[in-house]
Amino acid sequence: MEVAKITSKVLASTVAGAVGSLVIELALDAVMSINKLRDRGVDVLTVDRSQTRDLDAPIGDFRDKTLYVGHPALPKAYYPAAEFHRLTFETKFSEAIEILMALGATTLRVENITGWSKDFAVNLDVPIPIAGVPVGTQIGGGSGTGSSAASHLLYEAKLTGTDKPGLPENLIWYPHELTWQKVCQGRLEYGLQNFSLDVRYEEDFGVNANLNLAVEQVGLELGGNFEEHRATNWRIGGEFR
Repeated sequence: MEVAKITSKVLASTVAGAVGSLVIELALDAVMSINKLRDRGVDVLTVDRSQTRDLDAPIGDFRDKTLYVGHPALPKAYYPAAEFHRLTFETKFSEAIEILMALGATTLRVENITGWSKDFAVNLDVPIPIAGVPVGTQIGGGSGTGSSAASHLLYEAKLTGTDKPGLPENLIWYPHELTWQKVCQGRLEYGLQNFSLDVRYEEDFGVNANLNLAVEQVGLELGGNFEEHRATNWRIGGEFR
Protein backbone atom coordinates (compact mmCIF):
# COMPACT_ATOMS: atom_id res chain seq x y z
CA MET A 1 0.00 0.00 0.00
CA GLU A 2 1.43 3.38 -0.98
CA VAL A 3 1.10 6.59 0.97
CA ALA A 4 -1.34 8.93 -0.75
CA LYS A 5 0.30 11.84 -2.56
CA ILE A 6 -0.60 15.46 -2.07
CA THR A 7 -2.72 16.93 -4.83
CA SER A 8 -1.21 19.63 -7.01
CA LYS A 9 -3.44 22.20 -5.40
CA VAL A 10 -2.49 22.93 -1.80
CA LEU A 11 -5.45 22.61 0.52
CA ALA A 12 -5.89 26.15 1.77
CA SER A 13 -8.76 28.56 1.86
CA THR A 14 -10.01 32.08 2.19
CA VAL A 15 -10.75 33.45 5.64
CA ALA A 16 -14.38 32.46 5.25
CA GLY A 17 -13.74 28.88 4.16
CA ALA A 18 -12.77 25.56 5.71
CA VAL A 19 -9.13 24.91 6.51
CA GLY A 20 -7.31 21.94 5.03
CA SER A 21 -4.92 19.73 6.96
CA LEU A 22 -2.02 17.48 6.14
CA VAL A 23 0.21 14.90 7.77
CA ILE A 24 3.90 14.59 7.07
CA GLU A 25 4.21 10.84 6.76
CA LEU A 26 7.00 8.51 5.73
CA ALA A 27 6.11 5.24 7.49
CA LEU A 28 3.63 2.93 5.78
CA ASP A 29 2.48 1.49 9.11
CA ALA A 30 0.65 4.76 9.83
CA VAL A 31 -1.62 4.52 6.78
CA MET A 32 -4.34 2.83 8.80
CA SER A 33 -4.24 5.70 11.29
CA ILE A 34 -4.71 8.15 8.43
CA ASN A 35 -7.67 6.18 7.08
CA LYS A 36 -9.27 6.11 10.53
CA LEU A 37 -8.90 9.87 10.76
CA ARG A 38 -10.56 10.30 7.38
CA ASP A 39 -13.38 8.01 8.51
CA ARG A 40 -13.95 10.47 11.36
CA GLY A 41 -14.50 13.26 8.84
CA VAL A 42 -11.09 14.91 8.99
CA ASP A 43 -9.95 16.00 5.52
CA VAL A 44 -6.32 14.85 5.55
CA LEU A 45 -3.60 14.68 2.94
CA THR A 46 -0.46 12.60 3.50
CA VAL A 47 2.78 13.84 1.99
CA ASP A 48 6.39 12.74 1.97
CA ARG A 49 9.13 15.14 3.00
CA SER A 50 10.11 16.07 -0.55
CA GLN A 51 6.63 17.47 -1.11
CA THR A 52 6.92 20.04 1.68
CA ARG A 53 9.58 22.14 -0.02
CA ASP A 54 7.10 24.75 -1.21
CA LEU A 55 5.22 24.85 2.12
CA ASP A 56 6.04 27.00 5.13
CA ALA A 57 6.44 25.54 8.62
CA PRO A 58 6.48 27.99 11.55
CA ILE A 59 9.77 26.79 13.03
CA GLY A 60 12.25 24.36 11.50
CA ASP A 61 11.20 21.36 9.41
CA PHE A 62 7.94 19.50 9.26
CA ARG A 63 7.79 16.55 11.66
CA ASP A 64 6.73 13.03 10.75
CA LYS A 65 3.34 11.63 11.81
CA THR A 66 2.22 15.11 12.87
CA LEU A 67 -1.02 16.78 11.83
CA TYR A 68 -0.61 20.26 10.34
CA VAL A 69 -3.45 22.65 9.56
CA GLY A 70 -3.43 25.21 6.76
CA HIS A 71 -3.54 28.90 7.67
CA PRO A 72 -6.95 30.32 6.64
CA ALA A 73 -5.42 33.17 4.61
CA LEU A 74 -1.85 32.08 3.74
CA PRO A 75 -1.98 29.27 1.14
CA LYS A 76 1.52 27.90 1.85
CA ALA A 77 1.55 28.19 5.65
CA TYR A 78 0.84 25.07 7.69
CA TYR A 79 0.95 25.00 11.49
CA PRO A 80 1.07 22.06 13.91
CA ALA A 81 -2.52 21.45 14.95
CA ALA A 82 -1.61 21.98 18.62
CA GLU A 83 -0.39 25.53 17.94
CA PHE A 84 -2.77 26.44 15.14
CA HIS A 85 -4.92 28.91 17.07
CA ARG A 86 -2.04 30.69 18.77
CA LEU A 87 -0.05 31.11 15.57
CA THR A 88 -3.05 32.09 13.46
CA PHE A 89 -4.22 34.68 15.99
CA GLU A 90 -0.62 35.92 16.23
CA THR A 91 -0.59 36.71 12.50
CA LYS A 92 -3.85 38.65 12.79
CA PHE A 93 -2.87 40.63 15.87
CA SER A 94 0.60 41.38 14.47
CA GLU A 95 -0.91 42.64 11.24
CA ALA A 96 -3.18 45.02 13.15
CA ILE A 97 -0.19 46.38 15.09
CA GLU A 98 1.84 46.70 11.90
CA ILE A 99 -0.95 48.70 10.26
CA LEU A 100 -1.28 51.09 13.20
CA MET A 101 2.47 51.67 13.39
CA ALA A 102 2.62 52.35 9.64
CA LEU A 103 -0.20 54.88 10.08
CA GLY A 104 1.90 56.77 12.63
CA ALA A 105 0.67 55.53 16.02
CA THR A 106 2.53 57.12 18.93
CA THR A 107 0.78 55.17 21.68
CA LEU A 108 -0.69 51.68 21.75
CA ARG A 109 -2.81 50.13 24.50
CA VAL A 110 -4.08 46.59 24.04
CA GLU A 111 -6.83 45.38 26.35
CA ASN A 112 -8.53 42.02 26.64
CA ILE A 113 -12.28 42.36 26.15
CA THR A 114 -13.13 38.66 25.89
CA GLY A 115 -11.24 35.38 25.50
CA TRP A 116 -7.49 34.87 25.75
CA SER A 117 -5.74 37.15 28.21
CA LYS A 118 -2.31 37.71 29.77
CA ASP A 119 -1.16 34.09 30.04
CA PHE A 120 -1.81 33.68 26.33
CA ALA A 121 -0.33 37.08 25.42
CA VAL A 122 3.00 36.19 27.04
CA ASN A 123 3.59 33.49 24.41
CA LEU A 124 2.91 35.64 21.36
CA ASP A 125 5.76 36.87 19.18
CA VAL A 126 4.52 40.39 18.37
CA PRO A 127 6.12 43.78 17.59
CA ILE A 128 5.33 45.31 21.01
CA PRO A 129 6.16 43.93 24.47
CA ILE A 130 3.91 42.86 27.30
CA ALA A 131 2.73 45.85 29.35
CA GLY A 132 5.28 46.72 32.00
CA VAL A 133 8.15 44.75 30.46
CA PRO A 134 10.72 47.20 28.98
CA VAL A 135 11.93 45.27 25.94
CA GLY A 136 12.66 47.14 22.71
CA THR A 137 9.93 49.76 22.50
CA GLN A 138 9.72 52.37 25.25
CA ILE A 139 6.88 51.31 27.51
CA GLY A 140 4.25 53.72 28.72
CA GLY A 141 3.29 54.06 32.35
CA GLY A 142 0.72 51.76 33.88
CA SER A 143 -2.24 53.99 33.29
CA GLY A 144 -5.79 52.88 33.89
CA THR A 145 -8.11 52.98 36.84
CA GLY A 146 -7.74 50.36 39.52
CA SER A 147 -6.74 46.73 39.50
CA SER A 148 -9.62 45.77 37.20
CA ALA A 149 -8.33 47.97 34.38
CA ALA A 150 -4.77 46.75 34.97
CA SER A 151 -5.85 43.11 34.76
CA HIS A 152 -7.23 43.67 31.26
CA LEU A 153 -4.17 45.55 29.97
CA LEU A 154 -2.04 43.25 27.80
CA TYR A 155 0.34 45.52 25.96
CA GLU A 156 1.24 49.19 26.23
CA ALA A 157 3.87 51.10 24.26
CA LYS A 158 4.97 54.55 23.18
CA LEU A 159 6.50 55.12 19.75
CA THR A 160 7.99 58.06 17.87
CA GLY A 161 5.48 57.63 15.05
CA THR A 162 5.99 58.35 11.37
CA ASP A 163 5.24 61.60 9.56
CA LYS A 164 4.53 59.66 6.34
CA PRO A 165 1.54 57.43 7.17
CA GLY A 166 0.61 54.68 4.76
CA LEU A 167 -0.47 51.06 4.55
CA PRO A 168 2.00 48.14 4.62
CA GLU A 169 2.10 45.79 1.65
CA ASN A 170 0.97 42.16 1.47
CA LEU A 171 -1.77 42.41 4.10
CA ILE A 172 -3.80 39.22 4.48
CA TRP A 173 -6.45 40.04 7.10
CA TYR A 174 -7.06 43.70 6.24
CA PRO A 175 -9.23 43.05 3.13
CA HIS A 176 -11.71 41.17 5.34
CA GLU A 177 -11.84 43.72 8.19
CA LEU A 178 -14.22 46.60 7.45
CA THR A 179 -13.60 48.40 10.76
CA TRP A 180 -9.82 48.28 10.20
CA GLN A 181 -10.38 49.82 6.78
CA LYS A 182 -12.43 52.65 8.30
CA VAL A 183 -9.67 53.47 10.79
CA CYS A 184 -7.16 53.61 7.94
CA GLN A 185 -9.44 55.79 5.85
CA GLY A 186 -9.97 58.14 8.80
CA ARG A 187 -6.21 58.47 9.30
CA LEU A 188 -5.13 58.79 5.66
CA GLU A 189 -7.97 60.92 4.34
CA TYR A 190 -9.33 62.86 7.30
CA GLY A 191 -6.46 63.25 9.77
CA LEU A 192 -7.82 60.93 12.48
CA GLN A 193 -5.90 61.60 15.71
CA ASN A 194 -6.92 58.70 17.95
CA PHE A 195 -8.24 55.24 17.30
CA SER A 196 -9.90 52.15 18.73
CA LEU A 197 -9.56 48.95 16.74
CA ASP A 198 -10.80 45.45 17.65
CA VAL A 199 -8.96 42.25 16.77
CA ARG A 200 -11.55 39.48 16.83
CA TYR A 201 -10.87 35.76 16.52
CA GLU A 202 -14.13 33.83 16.69
CA GLU A 203 -13.96 30.93 14.19
CA ASP A 204 -12.31 27.67 15.28
CA PHE A 205 -11.91 26.43 11.67
CA GLY A 206 -12.70 22.90 12.83
CA VAL A 207 -9.58 22.78 15.01
CA ASN A 208 -11.20 21.94 18.32
CA ALA A 209 -11.47 19.35 21.08
CA ASN A 210 -13.11 16.86 18.70
CA LEU A 211 -10.15 17.03 16.35
CA ASN A 212 -7.76 16.73 19.28
CA LEU A 213 -9.49 13.58 20.49
CA ALA A 214 -9.72 12.03 17.02
CA VAL A 215 -6.01 12.55 16.33
CA GLU A 216 -4.98 11.10 19.69
CA GLN A 217 -7.20 8.05 19.24
CA VAL A 218 -5.64 7.08 15.92
CA GLY A 219 -2.07 7.42 17.19
CA LEU A 220 -0.93 10.53 15.37
CA GLU A 221 0.58 13.66 16.90
CA LEU A 222 -0.58 17.27 17.17
CA GLY A 223 2.87 18.81 17.48
CA GLY A 224 2.72 19.84 21.14
CA ASN A 225 0.18 20.60 23.85
CA PHE A 226 -3.13 21.40 22.20
CA GLU A 227 -4.19 25.07 22.51
CA GLU A 228 -8.00 25.12 22.67
CA HIS A 229 -9.83 27.80 20.71
CA ARG A 230 -11.44 30.65 22.64
CA ALA A 231 -13.59 33.33 21.01
CA THR A 232 -11.43 36.39 21.61
CA ASN A 233 -11.64 40.15 21.21
CA TRP A 234 -8.63 42.36 21.93
CA ARG A 235 -9.06 46.14 21.65
CA ILE A 236 -6.20 48.35 20.52
CA GLY A 237 -6.50 52.03 21.35
CA GLY A 238 -4.12 54.94 21.08
CA GLU A 239 -3.14 58.15 19.30
CA PHE A 240 -1.52 59.01 16.00
CA ARG A 241 1.33 61.44 15.54
